[in-house]
Amino acid sequence: MNADIANTTNYPTSNAAARPFLKPENLNNKAIYPPAEVVAKSEGMVDVGDATRHYDEAWIKIQAA
Repeated sequence: MNADIANTTNYPTSNAAARPFLKPENLNNKAIYPPAEVVAKSEGMVDVGDATRHYDEAWIKIQAA
């Protein structure tokens, strides 16, 4: 099922068991599955914890402007 979702949406999956069922054109698409050297240079998201409320409030103000 996870492979079906990934194949339909053209989004990656971290489910290793689904990989054999993914479309080869998706598996070979560097935009969907970037090479390790690109991932190594990437920046991850950081959980801001309780500050999430402040980000949400700021975003609501931006949308209302």
